[in-house]
Amino acid sequence: MSRAWTRSVLIALVLITAACGDDSDGSNPQAPTTVTEREAPDTAPDTQSQEQTEELAAIQTALEFFEARNAWDGPATRALVADEAQVADFAVEAPDDYLAMADLERTLQWQYLDPQCVARASDEVTHVRCSYVMQNRLSQATGTGPYRGSHIEFEISEGLIKTVVNTFEHGLYGPEVLEPFSEWLAANHPGDMDVMFFINESGDVNRSLSPESLALWAERVPEYVAFRGGE
Repeated sequence: MSRAWTRSVLIALVLITAACGDDSDGSNPQAPTTVTEREAPDTAPDTQSQEQTEELAAIQTALEFFEARNAWDGPATRALVADEAQVADFAVEAPDDYLAMADLERTLQWQYLDPQCVARASDEVTHVRCSYVMQNRLSQATGTGPYRGSHIEFEISEGLIKTVVNTFEHGLYGPEVLEPFSEWLAANHPGDMDVMFFINESGDVNRSLSPESLALWAERVPEYVAFRGGE
């Protein structure tokens, strides 16, 4: 059962260092501070303590998820997600898709920086919401970002993620990063976008995780970075 929360008592659940550093080399980890605010509970102290423990454990699982994503470690990411999990995370629609996503995010040097998490325990799962700051190789090549305003919502039970919903803020990233890259692709490699991107059932354009797509991403990203005057 979820409890009511208010500002009368401030409890720091956890301060855990996640390996979420600069995306060029993965160094300079940042420490995400996670706090929750709750009112004097109606539950008994032992119940309250159990819920706090569950929240702390769930937040740690969420931060391990971010750490694995930032290390582009597909197996480690996949191991944190239950086989039956419901996933809506960019092009990831099933837990096994995290294996291919790790390859793509390695190519893009995608980083989820400074995760800030809050948790709320309920009867069956613990709900965790983590905001994050994003940057990658394309944004660095265009001299934009890092980008704020995105978050991931989890449902976690017994150390496994049961639900993942990643809400990415495209407002600036789209016109500043994706549009210039797409225009360059269309001008220099006609037809590649048809392989590298797909349109999902909601009509949203997303990156394809097919082997053919991953191979093209691995070729085109370094070429584009060089075109922009990068490495």
